[in-house]
Amino acid sequence: MTTTLPRNRDSSLRNPTDFVIDLASIPCERICQNPAPGSATEKDLFDINCSRRGRFELVDGVLVEKPVAFLEAILAGWLITQLNIFIEGKRLGKVFAPDAMFRTVTGRVRLPDVAFVRAERFPDGRVPRVPIGDVPIDLAVEILSPGNTSGEIEEKCREYFSSGTQIMWVADPTTRTVQVYKSAEEYRDFSVADTLDGGSVLPEFQISVQRWFEEAETI
Repeated sequence: MTTTLPRNRDSSLRNPTDFVIDLASIPCERICQNPAPGSATEKDLFDINCSRRGRFELVDGVLVEKPVAFLEAILAGWLITQLNIFIEGKRLGKVFAPDAMFRTVTGRVRLPDVAFVRAERFPDGRVPRVPIGDVPIDLAVEILSPGNTSGEIEEKCREYFSSGTQIMWVADPTTRTVQVYKSAEEYRDFSVADTLDGGSVLPEFQISVQRWFEEAETI
């Protein structure tokens, strides 16, 4: 069930529990209290992310911390490397690291763990020098960390696809599986016996699920 923060309610009269309910049951400790939930702006988001106090997303005026963990960071880094190797010299687009901020059609700002944006999304052939990108993400990757909720991932999925995303991967290091979404309602589970591909976004790009997790877990 999708829940959004009612914009006509006075945030000063609400307590942290209200925002946990609104924000897909996100734990209270992940909700920034300064500025007050419901009053945060994109400038607040930019400032807190630049301060290196964590990674935060902006959800209906609330700064929500993205949970991070050791292994998950390696999984993101390895995938970024493989994507950059694949696109090198082909001018297919750009790969973005986990600190890139993207504005969705809802006005929320998300930080996918890995993102790929096709070259045609940049009409003048250059990446704009802006704090927050307005370009649609063609391949969005979220790597589950302790503290993530199923509700927030479902919410992100809907946001990404309504904003123009073509493929979304949700990797779970605990089960060593990847859910591949072709739409907000349609996905397929991939195990270590399977191979992921870039579909219409990155034709011919492939990685083994088993290799992805093993490269992160072993020296």
